[in-house]
Amino acid sequence: MKVFVIAEQGEFASMTYRNVSMEDGREVGSTFLIPLNMMNKLKALIMSEEIFLWDGFNKNNSVIATGHSFDLKADFDNQSLKAHGMVMMPPGYKEKHEVLVNFLEGLVRSFYREISEE
Repeated sequence: MKVFVIAEQGEFASMTYRNVSMEDGREVGSTFLIPLNMMNKLKALIMSEEIFLWDGFNKNNSVIATGHSFDLKADFDNQSLKAHGMVMMPPGYKEKHEVLVNFLEGLVRSFYREISEE
């Protein structure tokens, strides 16, 4: 399970990344600062991919006990986005989720690349 938490803090935004193995429970992660221009790119991605349309999505399939779930919360520019699904996803979820995760994982890779270059 991958968890990304981003919060604006003045001139920067903090990003906490956690990756928990579903097999053995091992967890890796870090918290680091990202420039606000990357936060602005994230906001633009949420708008361009129309992820903001997921706001209010809250569906669970109580018949199927295991499966993919997601929880998305975002607060920025006096707007909020909250969406949740258990085995049920909003339209276009797979493709848009992939774009969002690729962007966020790119931020994580950039952070680790900077650390290894120091």
